Amino acid sequence: MKYKTLAAIAVLASLLLTTQAKAADPNHYRRLIDTRECPGCDLRGISLAGIDLSRTNLIGADLRGANLRRAYLENADLLGADLRGAILEGASLVKADLSAADLAGANFYGANLQNARLAYAAPGRLEAHNFDRRKPNHANLQNADLRYANLQGADLRGANLYKTNLTTTNLSGANLLYANLQQADLRGTNLQGAYLVRSHLQRANLSGADLSEADLGGAYLTEANLTRANLIGARLNLIDLDKPSCINICEVYPTQLQGAILSQASLIGADLTGANLSGADLRGADLRSANLNGAILTNADLSFAALAGTSLSGTDLKGATLTNGQRQF
Repeated sequence: MKYKTLAAIAVLASLLLTTQAKAADPNHYRRLIDTRECPGCDLRGISLAGIDLSRTNLIGADLRGANLRRAYLENADLLGADLRGAILEGASLVKADLSAADLAGANFYGANLQNARLAYAAPGRLEAHNFDRRKPNHANLQNADLRYANLQGADLRGANLYKTNLTTTNLSGANLLYANLQQADLRGTNLQGAYLVRSHLQRANLSGADLSEADLGGAYLTEANLTRANLIGARLNLIDLDKPSCINICEVYPTQLQGAILSQASLIGADLTGANLSGADLRGADLRSANLNGAILTNADLSFAALAGTSLSGTDLKGATLTNGQRQF
């Protein structure tokens, strides 16, 4: 019995040590609260919910699994911090530096990352649970720096990405339904297979972006720059958003591309049914085998565009300039 008791105590002690090894260092917690300087600190699993941590130095800090729900982290320096699995729901990260931070599994639902820096950041969950377009409560990334960030497959439905720097960011397979990307910098961005239905991309810079197989149904791309963008196999029309299985007459939500710059863009096989391309710049664009049935191309410039196999049934070409340089009347 004595040996069994000693064995049990040894097991419990081992478990206690293991648990303590995974917990935050209490001295580091006190240091953070007292000095707001805690670079490299061990703050794993700590609860800092609702605490004012603005302008704190948390460079390289270990915040894995930390509870930062509704915390104030404005201007906080989280450069290279480990935020894997951290909870940042509703947190304010305005102008925070999250460059090179590891955000794998982090939850930023409803967080405010306006003007934040996330360059080179690892993937995270910037998502809107129970999405309801009538009651928006989404991540605010306005003016944020997301250059080179890996957001592959991220759920960014309804997110505010107005004027956000997303150059060369990996957004392949990301869900950007209803996202606000107006005037965003998306040069060279990987949006392959991304879901951009009803997204707002007015005046966005998408030059050189990879939008192959992306779904842009009903998106607003008025005056967007898509020079040399890859739109091979992209879907650029939306039919019956609420009843995708409609059988009879379906309501069409055409993609808005008025005045868009699509010079030298690759649109091979793209579905542009009913799309509004009035006044668009399609000079040198590759539209081979594209579907432009019912599209509006009034006053569009198609000089030197490749149109072999392109379907133009019911297309409005009034005032458009075709490959031969002739203007349609």
